[in-house]
This record gives sequence, structure tokens and C-alpha cells, in this order.
Amino acid sequence: MRLLGLDYGDRRIGIALGDTDSKIATPWQIVEGVDFDVQVKEIQEIMIREKADAVVVGIPYSMSGEEGAQAEKTRQFIDVLRSKGIVIHEADERLSSKLADTLVRDVKRPGPRDDLAAASILQMWLERYGVSS
Repeated sequence: MRLLGLDYGDRRIGIALGDTDSKIATPWQIVEGVDFDVQVKEIQEIMIREKADAVVVGIPYSMSGEEGAQAEKTRQFIDVLRSKGIVIHEADERLSSKLADTLVRDVKRPGPRDDLAAASILQMWLERYGVSS
């Protein structure tokens, strides 16, 4: 099964690609902008182009396991995606941004790290749930 991994944010959405056969997630791209409709359309287009079957979206929990304001916004985005018929899997994204920061430092890559965070979210999901179909 081919999957997109998403790290949803107010200004950007990091996107990663992966599949349950290889169990490897790869940073793919970053979608800029704050308009839900534009973001959803972009996700739908990427899913078609990349033949993705489902989306894994990181839910931002606090370290104590509680959901805050950003989690609520992420769930609203998930609801819009689901209303378009997109299959969604949720993943705990705690520490994904810290892992992405480490990767950025290791490769000395400037700029946003949202696609790397998406790849770490998807990679953790694949390792835990990604059974080949």
C-alpha cells in the first residue's frame, strides 16, 4: 500500500511518501499556505499523481499525552480530508520535529524541515503498523 505522510502546520504541510512493502518513508515536498481548500486540493492531486492509497497524519500531542490547539486544527484538517473520501490513519507525532531538527543539522540543510518531520511520522507508523498488503 502506498502512503502519504503529513506533518500539518498553520503555514506549511510537510509531505512524505512511503509504502508498506519497503517500509521506507522519504521526505517529498512542502505545501505552503493556510487555505484548507487549496491544501486539500494539493493533497488530492499528489495522491492521484503518486498513486497513494491512504494518508498518515501526525497528531501533535504534548509530552503528557494531551491534545492542544494545534491538535484541534489538525483534526479539522483531517475531517476535511475524510469528507473528500481520503482514508486517514492517525499517528502520534511527538518528537518528530526534534528528529527532523537533528536530520537537518546532520545534513546541513537550510530551510523548513516539515517534509523531514512528515517522513519521521510516516516511518514510525510504517514500523509500527505497516503490514504489507
